[in-house]
Amino acid sequence: MMPIILQYGERDSWIGVLLSALYLVVLVPIVYFVSRRTKQQHVVQFVKERSSFIGWRVFQALLFILFNNF
Repeated sequence: MMPIILQYGERDSWIGVLLSALYLVVLVPIVYFVSRRTKQQHVVQFVKERSSFIGWRVFQALLFILFNNF
């Protein structure tokens, strides 16, 4: 994606590249932390084992909304 942005974005495309790199700098540690905390167990199963039924269903609903918007 970044080479396409640089090719067609011309002079101002570096801003988009920097913003996407910043996004990755924030996202990668979060994914790493969650992966280590859950011992690579499925996240929904992890939340189900450690929260109430309502908390688990709210978490599932939020994931459903998040992934259906993409």
